[in-house]
Amino acid sequence: MTQILFYATKEDLLPIFEFAEASKPLKYARTGRYARPEPEVILSGTSIPKLGTANNDSSIACDSYLILCKSSAVVVREMPQKDGPTNYLVDQLINPDSVVITAGGVRMPGVLLHGRVATASESPQSQELMKLFASAFRKRFRKVKAFWVGDHAVSQLERGTRLTMAVSSPDEYDLKL
Repeated sequence: MTQILFYATKEDLLPIFEFAEASKPLKYARTGRYARPEPEVILSGTSIPKLGTANNDSSIACDSYLILCKSSAVVVREMPQKDGPTNYLVDQLINPDSVVITAGGVRMPGVLLHGRVATASESPQSQELMKLFASAFRKRFRKVKAFWVGDHAVSQLERGTRLTMAVSSPDEYDLKL
């Protein structure tokens, strides 16, 4: 698996999406389970709902989106249930030409959860998307240990905000400059 780990606010992420979308037409599909076979598709990363706000106490459980070329179809996987209606899943398993972004962000005052862009796919399109986002982060963020950190996230860190993987994570695991 290839991944880019980062700490970012909404203000940090907007130029990342603008850079990537200026290089390649993209779209975003919320991953997860749906009641219908029509996934939620967004045509710009800057339009991701509540971008920069973590919707869970742990980074790994925050909302994620597939990033695909705009011309690619979002394939939905059926998941029949024994005692209920069929569920429909959007994930990278059957969308190998994608990468996944979990933006993380502010969970509560004083806590900023990390995000990541990742792929488990070796497809050329997926690898090209990873290179595109890696280039965007290298140009706009600074590297601190294993993480890319945006300027606004650095400012928050300097003001005492925890940059962490989970609200319940001990302080000794927080990112420090």
